[in-house]
Amino acid sequence: MNKFNLNIGLNACLPYIFIHHSRYVSSYSCPISINRTGTINRLYTHPVARIDPIYKQINLFSTLPTHRVVKMPAMSPTMTKGNIANWIKNEGDAVEIGEPILEIETDKATLEFTAPKDGYIAKILQPKGTKDCAVGDPICIIVPDKDDIAQFESYVEIDNKTKQTSLHEKSIDQKQAHLKTKEAEQTIDKASPLAKSIAKKLNIDTKNIKGTGFDGQVTKSDVLSFHQNQQQAQTQTTQTPPPVTQTPQPVAQTQPNQQTIHKQNYIDIEISATRAIIAKRMTDSKSQIPHYYLKTTADITKTQTLRTQLNAKLAPSTRLSLNDFFLKAAALAMSKAPELNASWQGSHIRQYSTVDISFAVNTPKGLVTPTLRNVAAKGLQTINADSKRMVQKALDGKLLPDDYAHGTFTITSLSASGIEEFAAIINPPQVAILAIGCGVASDEKTKVSFVLSCDHRVVDGAVGAAWLAEFKKFVEEPVMMLVV
Repeated sequence: MNKFNLNIGLNACLPYIFIHHSRYVSSYSCPISINRTGTINRLYTHPVARIDPIYKQINLFSTLPTHRVVKMPAMSPTMTKGNIANWIKNEGDAVEIGEPILEIETDKATLEFTAPKDGYIAKILQPKGTKDCAVGDPICIIVPDKDDIAQFESYVEIDNKTKQTSLHEKSIDQKQAHLKTKEAEQTIDKASPLAKSIAKKLNIDTKNIKGTGFDGQVTKSDVLSFHQNQQQAQTQTTQTPPPVTQTPQPVAQTQPNQQTIHKQNYIDIEISATRAIIAKRMTDSKSQIPHYYLKTTADITKTQTLRTQLNAKLAPSTRLSLNDFFLKAAALAMSKAPELNASWQGSHIRQYSTVDISFAVNTPKGLVTPTLRNVAAKGLQTINADSKRMVQKALDGKLLPDDYAHGTFTITSLSASGIEEFAAIINPPQVAILAIGCGVASDEKTKVSFVLSCDHRVVDGAVGAAWLAEFKKFVEEPVMMLVV
């Protein structure tokens, strides 16, 4: 192949050449031409793309250095938005991958978010205290080079929603300008010369007259008709008798009723992320799930006796509670009615092979439901230890998403508050929840009320009754839990 043919081949195969740039460890792309002598000419040198192998992001036509826009993560399966509770790192601070940089308040807890890459925080886009930051919204910018931080001082992130709003507002402005122009055109005097002459003698403004001529032109007859209507209106006004004025009679003054005047004293409490999600989920549950309720009363005297005997042989820190027995009994009862160990998925019902029980914990920020895994396979001491650990994490606000996600059944108790009986709202997508009241002593026996709330879309009444009967058997004869 001669030189000319070689050059033609190069022109066909290599329309672009990539030039290494040492500062940003990047690649620039620019078109080239190859002449008949084999000389390579760059047509222009403007960078059209910058690809960073570490940050894995392309900034098209960007004049900014290589950077990564960190977005609000989904800290739990149900999270759609969160609050920026606190920034652990500040602008300009160095961060390492896996190092906590901020705290995010979710619907369940306040969690730490770690840096996805090594580098420096160049810009914080969502300051501390930001509420309802949607998942996917930009929250900060990380750069690999500290010298590049200053270039992001005035950086503003514009999302697609903002761009769409701006375009919409621009369209409205254009329409309003068009309407104003049209109105201005309509105010132009379109009267004929004769009509103008007559209107001037009659002291009439032709702009106030609606024309009947061609293209809305005001004619002589329009002016005369308008003048005639004015005269008729003035004549009617003259003939109308003046209104009769009456002297107002004095009104007896009465003393105001002091008992009807009430000044309310109140405070407005800001809704936390936890309270907002509780309100939404419980409203959705009560309005969308067809609840029904089954109640039974069980004699737990034998369970109390067994608990006392076991605790006498255990260290104080590992002593069992009645809730440990109730959790175990609820898990074992699922073998009789596995339909309760399920969730409603809209198009289908999902039934689970392990019993993961959520239990309600009241915290200063609201109710949370940590989950115990595979309760049926655990002993009472393990259930007790796991429960205590979860309660402490809930009170400290340190629950992780896996600590409260994917429960298959829920237990809630108000026995510590002295409530004898209550019905609970189902925690979707679960299909049942058990409410436990306090024990009532009678004739040397202790009886407890249990109310089971069921989702009638999934659990029929007979199935719910079968589960409740099996649960009652275990709490009244606790030794049966040892032989299952």
